[in-house]
Amino acid sequence: MSVTPIPQGYTSLTPFICVDGAAEAITFYQNVFGAEVVERMDGPDGTVAHAELDFGTGRLQLGDPQEAYQIAAPAPRRRDSFDRVLLPRRG
Repeated sequence: MSVTPIPQGYTSLTPFICVDGAAEAITFYQNVFGAEVVERMDGPDGTVAHAELDFGTGRLQLGDPQEAYQIAAPAPRRRDSFDRVLLPRRG
């Protein structure tokens, strides 16, 4: 019996994006793409600490900037504001 490491409802890639105004972005994705909120954890002052949306054929995670965790939204007019996290395969 084989076991798939990808949970039901996910694809092999689930991106996380940080956006200023995550609540507005969630509403946009719902209205334009029909996304459904799978999970949402609100932070202080109306921010979104973490949310996960289901687009039917893939999922997206997003949240507002969180200085305490060094999570920042892309800087305006900068095209190089990104970070990468690579997890090596075990085995």
